[in-house]
Amino acid sequence: MERTDETHGKAKRAQSPGPTHLAHSQAPMRPQELEHLREPAHTQAPNGTSSTDYSLLAAQVRSLSEEDAHWLPVLANASALIMESVPNLNWAGFYLMRDGRLVLGPFQGKVACVHIEVGRGVCGAAVKHDETQLVANVHEFAGHIACDSASNSEVVVPIHAGNGIVGVLDADSPLLGRFDEDDARGLEVVAAAIEKVADFSDLA
Repeated sequence: MERTDETHGKAKRAQSPGPTHLAHSQAPMRPQELEHLREPAHTQAPNGTSSTDYSLLAAQVRSLSEEDAHWLPVLANASALIMESVPNLNWAGFYLMRDGRLVLGPFQGKVACVHIEVGRGVCGAAVKHDETQLVANVHEFAGHIACDSASNSEVVVPIHAGNGIVGVLDADSPLLGRFDEDDARGLEVVAAAIEKVADFSDLA
């Protein structure tokens, strides 16, 4: 696929092992136990800028999976955490593989495209090449799918289970050049946490 200089395919991540537990027998978390998990994982610098603590975000994802490790609640809570913790997003969520193409999964943001073919758009390219896609300007990305015209930059990270890709983590921003290498690496840490704790057995 033709790419602009602002679009970079990243090296494949080492695939995480499957869930280390299935927590269906865990007791439900009490409201007070959830309080610290609701805090956005970003800090405000004196100059007014903010940065995301992706390690903390990944730890929150792991903690929230302890009550139920099925991919649906894990991804639903992960999308909410990402939307709250990563500044200047207009969409954060997941697409999952079904019948050879991506289908919309849990997300935060405006109504989104339901199906995406492998190889089409930023999400499809992430699956086709099994590489993180860091795009500074989505309008210059060959084959970009404009689900939301307000989106101007994007990061997409493949998610693995079993012997292949089961979906992607997708984050969009209305700002051009919103994401840098630190954001891409950080979202890969979050994706790796999801791979480790989420039960994708009914998808993989």
